[in-house]
Amino acid sequence: MSMRIVIIEDEYYTRQAIKKYIQQLGEPYEVIGEAGNGQEGLELIRSMQPDLSLVDITMPIMDGIEMITAARDAGLQTLMVILTGYSEFGYAQAAVKLGVCDYLLKPLRIEDLLKCLERAAGLLYEKQAIQKLTGLNVGGFLKAQLAELLMYQTPDSVEAGLLIDYLGFPADSGIYYVIMIQIGNAGSENPSLLPAIASVIEEAGAKNGQHILISMIDSQTICVLLNAPAGTTSEQLSGLMKNALDTIHTETPTQLKISIGNGVDRLNQISEAYLSAQMCQMRYMFDRGRDIAIYTAEESMHETDSMMTPEFRREFQKLLLGRDVDKALRSIDECFQKVERSNAVKSTVYALAIELTACIMQFQHDQSAHASVDTGSRSLPALPLSAERVEELHDYVRQYAESVLRDNHGGGAYVVLVKKIHEYIDRHFADPTLRLEDIAHANALSIQHMCMIYKQTTQSTIGDYLFRARMEHAKQLIARGERNVSMLAEACGYEDPSYFSRCFRKHFGVTPRAFIENMVH
Repeated sequence: MSMRIVIIEDEYYTRQAIKKYIQQLGEPYEVIGEAGNGQEGLELIRSMQPDLSLVDITMPIMDGIEMITAARDAGLQTLMVILTGYSEFGYAQAAVKLGVCDYLLKPLRIEDLLKCLERAAGLLYEKQAIQKLTGLNVGGFLKAQLAELLMYQTPDSVEAGLLIDYLGFPADSGIYYVIMIQIGNAGSENPSLLPAIASVIEEAGAKNGQHILISMIDSQTICVLLNAPAGTTSEQLSGLMKNALDTIHTETPTQLKISIGNGVDRLNQISEAYLSAQMCQMRYMFDRGRDIAIYTAEESMHETDSMMTPEFRREFQKLLLGRDVDKALRSIDECFQKVERSNAVKSTVYALAIELTACIMQFQHDQSAHASVDTGSRSLPALPLSAERVEELHDYVRQYAESVLRDNHGGGAYVVLVKKIHEYIDRHFADPTLRLEDIAHANALSIQHMCMIYKQTTQSTIGDYLFRARMEHAKQLIARGERNVSMLAEACGYEDPSYFSRCFRKHFGVTPRAFIENMVH
C-alpha cells in the first residue's frame, strides 16, 4: 500500500526537487498533488485526502501554520511535515509540538527526507498515533511554548518574538499575572482533569477580554499566564478563578489550590511574576483546608511585601551569587527585625523564613551542581516548626545562609558553570538544532535557573554568546581560505545561507561576500 503525498511549497524549483526525490525513492511513496500557497494547499488536502502533506512555513496568501490550523479545524487528518529554513527554525520547533509529526530543514537532503518518510509511515500505520494527531489544538501548543519562553526570562528571543506576533499576544500592554493551579492527589488520578481546567480557564478569560497562555508544569499543575486590562486586581482574578472552577469541582470533587503571583506591566518582568506565584504556592504547600483554595501574593505577603518583593529577591540572589556574606546576613537581619516590629502573626514569620530559605537552597543546589566538591551534601537542619519566637527562625535562616556562603569549597561555582556553558556551545555551535534545553540538560539545570545564573554572572545572554561564537568561527574559516558562503553557513550551524548572511552582516557590518572580497584585495 502506497503513502499518498502532497507538496505545498511556494518555490516552484524546490517543489519539483522534492517531487523528484520522492520519485527516486519509489514504493511505497507517491506524490499525488502539489500547491504553491496555503490556500491552494488547504483545498488540495480537502479534495485529495492525502496520507502525508509536506508544508512550507512561509508562503503567500496563507502561511503554513495558518493552513495547518485551518486543516485541523476542518477535521482533516493528513499527517503534516513542516518544511523550513533555519531562519524560521525556532518557529518550526514550536510547530513540531502541534499535530505536526516532523520537520525538514531546507536545503533538503534526500537522506533526511527518507528518514522523515519512514517515521511518517510508522505513524500512518499506527492507529493509536493517528488518533492522537486528530483534533490537536495547534494554537494551544504554540501558546504553551510562548508562556514558557516568557516565564523563563527569554522574552527578547527570536522564538518569543515570532510567537508574540503570530498569536497576537499583547506586548507591554495591560497587566500580566502568572497563576498556578494545582490539583489534589485524587484529581491527579484523572488525566483529563488538567486539560478540562485549562479549557474552562481559557473560555472564562476570553469572555472577560483577557489573553491567556497555558502551560502544563507537571501531572498535577498548570501555569496560566494572563494578560488583563490595566487596573485588573488579584481580587478580581480570584473571583474569576472561583467562578470558572466551581463547575469543574462539582463534577470532579478534588482540592484545587490556586496561587496568583504579583501583577507586572512588562514582558521582561513576567519571570518575576512567575517567581512570586511559585513563592505563594510554596507558602501554602501544606494547606489542605479548603476545596478551592485561592491565595495571592498581594494578600499573603501584605505584612512582608516591602521585604520579599521581586526586587528584594533579585537583590538577595545577587548577594548570594557574589558571596557577600556580611550584606546577605544584614539583609536577613533587617527582614526579621521589620517583621518583629510589625508584630506579624506566626504564619507570616514562617512565610518569610520559608522564602529566604528557598532562595538559599536554590543557591546551594546550583553551587553543588557545579563545584568540584559536593557542597549540597551538608544537610539542611529541619525548619523549627515548633518555634515560638521570631529569634528562633531568624537564627535558623541566618546560620543556614552563613554556612552555605562561608563554604570555601563552593567558591566560584557560577564562574565554573559559565565556563561549562561556553565549552558546550564551542563544541556544538555547528549543530543547527542546538537549543537552550540541550545546554541546560547537559549542566543539570532548568532553563530558567541557567539563564538567570548566566545573565547575573556575565550581564549577557547565552544566545548572545552562541551568536558570537558562530560569527567568529565564520571569520576564522574565511581567514583560512573558505570562500563558499553555503559552506560557511553549514559549518557555523546555519541551514539557510541567506539567513547566515543577514546574521553575518548584522555582526560585522558587511555581507560575507563583501568581507571575503575585502580580504582578497
